[in-house]
Amino acid sequence: VDDRQLALAQQISPLTEAALGSMGVPVKITLRGQPVFLCCKGCMGKAKRSPDEMLKKLADAALVSRH
Repeated sequence: VDDRQLALAQQISPLTEAALGSMGVPVKITLRGQPVFLCCKGCMGKAKRSPDEMLKKLADAALVSRH
């Protein structure tokens, strides 16, 4: 699976909940071995300091989008 497909599947930045791509090309980082996309480089520091919170937000958003 390429990055574009992963970003499209994720849809939002876990930090700002902004749509990925709304602030330019999404930034890819790895949290706990999982690829995560952020809306911009400015969010990287905070996301890396709170990896569990970021992954939980993405898991919760994925559950909501499936219903």
